[in-house]
Amino acid sequence: MVELFPEVVLVGNEKTFEMLHQYFELSPQVGTLKVKEGDKMAYFPMFVELKDQKVWVIGGGAVAYRKVQKLLLYGAKITVIAPQIETKLEEISEITKKRQEFTCDLLEETKDVPVLVIAATDDERLNAEISAFCKEKRIPVNVADALEKCSFVFPALVKQGK
Repeated sequence: MVELFPEVVLVGNEKTFEMLHQYFELSPQVGTLKVKEGDKMAYFPMFVELKDQKVWVIGGGAVAYRKVQKLLLYGAKITVIAPQIETKLEEISEITKKRQEFTCDLLEETKDVPVLVIAATDDERLNAEISAFCKEKRIPVNVADALEKCSFVFPALVKQGK
């Protein structure tokens, strides 16, 4: 086993840990996350500077809210796009809200392309369309609860330090 992140504390739901168990050995003690020997991991673990970077979250419900909460910890400039936005998201003053249906034309037409897109709608077809478009345009995309449609993943985690 190769120890990767000796200082990381992971938290999350059962689905998060099922995904991580495909590639990592997770110890019950804080501080051990190891790649399983002999396994080839499809996702390269890396850290990304998000401070002041544009991130779009497509969807306005509970899943979008959880993703926004995580991203805010890292200083991302978040835009939530959805026809209806849950009250908890509405109350977050640090994010931009666009109350409209999302179409890929919005990404195609913007001059200020986001560094990440999170598809967190309850419409599997739309999430798949967002994924395909972003992959084609080489925009990293995360589709909530659809690992096969993601070009990057991020588990629930706890930020330590700066």
